[in-house]
Amino acid sequence: MKRSFAFVVVGLSGLVLAAGCSSSSAAVVAPSEPATTGAPLATSNTADTANSADTAPPSTSGTSATTLATSASSGAYEPAPIDGLPIVGEGTWKAVDTVGDTPVLWTSDFHPLADVPSVKVSAAIFDQERLTAALFNGTKLPGGGPWQNADKVATPAKSALVAAFNGGFLFKHIDGGYFTEGKEIKPLIAGQATVGIRHDGRMVLGIYGKDMTNDGSWLSLRENLPPMVINGKNVMADYPGTFWGNDFHNVDLNYRTALCQRADGKLMYLAMGLVRANTLGDELARLGCTLGMELDINHHWPQFTYFRPDSRGTSGVLLDAVAMWKPERYVTTSEKDFVALFDPASLPAGSLYGN
Repeated sequence: MKRSFAFVVVGLSGLVLAAGCSSSSAAVVAPSEPATTGAPLATSNTADTANSADTAPPSTSGTSATTLATSASSGAYEPAPIDGLPIVGEGTWKAVDTVGDTPVLWTSDFHPLADVPSVKVSAAIFDQERLTAALFNGTKLPGGGPWQNADKVATPAKSALVAAFNGGFLFKHIDGGYFTEGKEIKPLIAGQATVGIRHDGRMVLGIYGKDMTNDGSWLSLRENLPPMVINGKNVMADYPGTFWGNDFHNVDLNYRTALCQRADGKLMYLAMGLVRANTLGDELARLGCTLGMELDINHHWPQFTYFRPDSRGTSGVLLDAVAMWKPERYVTTSEKDFVALFDPASLPAGSLYGN
């Protein structure tokens, strides 16, 4: 089993889980790559509704919008520590990557649930205004092609690679669509949480039909389920019947990832496990997210890797060294779609679609 060191995403080593998002009724064949194993969470594994939390919601005395503001006396951006955590000393942020001499990526690991101390969150904040984003297309999801942004970050774009992270669910588990490189692979649907990449390379998190439409101004639009959080509130109850995802044993407790728009304007990637979907939504709201979108789930698929300035395009550093593996995935080959972030100053013209 391969291990490396990791960051932002709520994570936990836990039950034996296979790859990909499974449906609640069909058996799923595990991929050839190994799954992560660990001690099971001390709670029931009986499948409940996807909106049931695995424990009581986190304390509402946690991070507020005011604690998200910049705190560096020099005026440079610096995420404020997370309030209200049960373990003293957790919740601080560490700058781990830079563009030029300016930090663009910060990570933190913490345990938000006093009643279930095994649940860990690994999170990463990144400055999307200083980075160029691109959606890459996996060999199986979406498949097809040919693609300029194919199943890996290829030379010469590797030299500018700052970070990369997993995309969303298999198409058969979502209503929403997928558009990139001028092709609508699956029809886009209004009301779905969406990762959008503009023609200038800036990444935007929004709701399709409200914050963006396919009007010609977007390089890529990737939908994945309705939003979990709107205006800092868990709104999952507003979307009855949504399949938020179970593991291959049809158990709701799972390793889950999300993308969050913070009140301070930055984007945050989060990995958390093993939890039910509603617990992830509660945590996004507690952390002060103004908009929250679930990404892929199940051990094996969730993965956030960053690449330091002196090692751009190598195997990288994992956000969560326990739950994530194969840090070289995004520079070798990926079966599923992913998002990569680049230093625009060192990115060769024409090395990505649209740049």
